[in-house]
Amino acid sequence: MITGIAALSLASKVQIHRKIGVVFFYGMLTVFITALIMGIYGSLQFLLNIAVLSFFSTFHGVRSMQFFKGKKPGLIDWVSTSALTAAGLYLLTIGLIAGLSSNFSSGVILYLVYGALMLVLSLGAFR
Repeated sequence: MITGIAALSLASKVQIHRKIGVVFFYGMLTVFITALIMGIYGSLQFLLNIAVLSFFSTFHGVRSMQFFKGKKPGLIDWVSTSALTAAGLYLLTIGLIAGLSSNFSSGVILYLVYGALMLVLSLGAFR
C-alpha cells in the first residue's frame, strides 16, 4: 500500500514513479496469488473474487499505459476482463439469491455492491 501511495504522489517524477510502480505491481501480484490460493483451498469465495477485483485494477492500469503507447489489446486482456465479469456475476448472483431468501444479512449488501462494481468495471474495460 505504501508503494502505491508513493507512486501516486511522485507522478511528476517519471523515473521514480515507474520504479515504485513496478514494485507496487509485483506486490499486488503477490497478494493476488496468495489470495487466490487461500480462496481456492480455503473455500473463501469472497476473498477470491475481491482478489480478482484488486489485481484487475492494477493490471488494467499497467495495460492502459501500454495501450496509450499504441499497443493493441491481446488475449490476456480478454481473459482478465472475462475473469472480472465472471467474478462480478458470481457475487451479484450470490447476493441476489441470499437477498431474496430469508438469509438476508449485511454480507448480502457487500456481495451486491462488489458484484455490481465488478460488472461496471468489466463493461468499461471491454470498450
